[in-house]
Amino acid sequence: MKKKIYKIIAITSFILAFFFLVGCSEDITPSLTELSPEGLPTPVITSISPPNQALAGVTLLTISGSNFSSTLKNNLVYFNGKPGTVLSATTTQLAVTPPNVVSDTVLVKIAVLHSDKFSNTYQYKLVSPWEVYYPFDPIAEKAYGIIEGNDNNLLVNLYDIGIWKITPEKQKSLYVPKGNTQKWDNFRFGPANELYGVRSARGVWKIVENVAPASPWATPTAGTLVALEFDNLQNLWVLNASNTIFRFKQDKTIASFPFTGVLRAIRRFNNALYIGATKDSIEGVWKIPILPNGDLGTEEFYFDITDVKLGAKVTAIAFAADGDLIIGTDKGPNPILVVKPDKSYKELYPGVIGANSVISMYWPSKGTSLFFVRGEEKSADNKITVSQTVIKVEMERSGAPYYGQ
Repeated sequence: MKKKIYKIIAITSFILAFFFLVGCSEDITPSLTELSPEGLPTPVITSISPPNQALAGVTLLTISGSNFSSTLKNNLVYFNGKPGTVLSATTTQLAVTPPNVVSDTVLVKIAVLHSDKFSNTYQYKLVSPWEVYYPFDPIAEKAYGIIEGNDNNLLVNLYDIGIWKITPEKQKSLYVPKGNTQKWDNFRFGPANELYGVRSARGVWKIVENVAPASPWATPTAGTLVALEFDNLQNLWVLNASNTIFRFKQDKTIASFPFTGVLRAIRRFNNALYIGATKDSIEGVWKIPILPNGDLGTEEFYFDITDVKLGAKVTAIAFAADGDLIIGTDKGPNPILVVKPDKSYKELYPGVIGANSVISMYWPSKGTSLFFVRGEEKSADNKITVSQTVIKVEMERSGAPYYGQ
């Protein structure tokens, strides 16, 4: 009997020891104190580029130093304790995207697998790539159309209370009284720096500071106008909400060009109109060349968002000076797309910007900031959880010129 008991104990001990060894062999994430036989030296940070500061969650950083690993996954970079994303690695340089940590004092340090110590701590600054531009009242001051003037003041239509001016110092004042207008959809500056606007009605208005809007400047025979854009010949191109693009000359003569679809957004770039629309159940952007005689040429389907963002609609478009198309949509998360000239695309700052939809958009050519109005969000009990307000996004490059401004 005793022999059997000893035999059982021996077999059990062997099995337990076997599983213990197997379990240990599968642990491939050692702590800093688990040194390799070589005893790798401590990593050292000497510099971070760009120097001084970058955009949190966005800017690609180059960290230079020594004793890094050329094996990508063996480098761990922490920003105030949160890990960044290492994209490439050599023994002296790491390319890293920081996490969305916003602080004037971000402590950066690196751990390398099989080195028993963290690197020195490097102090850096990460700034937010976006901000709510002005603290409008979320209930009483709902934003729609926006534009920045040559004086750097931002003009914002607030529903049912007129157009308001926000200075760079964030001072707010009434620019145009409400009059009989509740909502302006879109603005553009034209010849002599005069402001033009459309408001989902049958007409284009010239908007004058301190004067309540009255009769329109020009009126087509039919249709509700929702978006407008000047070209280099001072022609004003205007979208009917469905099926027509109008051209208004400064003498108020009007020409019309058919476009079968639901039209929402317009932007001129490199002598062509880009139209955001729904056409034949496809959601996207179409390119239409402007011919030498001022008429429109044959439309070309430029970019399809139907499968990129299922169920989304194009609500606004802008261009970077380098030719990237910026598409605002009504669906999040990450409602803004960046489309390069080769038609490759990406979401703008995914997981970073606090917005799930875009109402309107404007990117001044003289600055590096894109402005857009984000859509309102409500809770199940109908309380506003996200305000419909102006968002400023740092793009680190310039927007394309607007003709007429």
